[in-house]
Amino acid sequence: MSRGIFDLSMPKHLFDAIFKEIS
Repeated sequence: MSRGIFDLSMPKHLFDAIFKEIS
């Protein structure tokens, strides 16, 4: 997945939480 795309849409801490759940 592209971290950049998500980083543009939401805060980094929120992305990190989502990334942890989907990984």
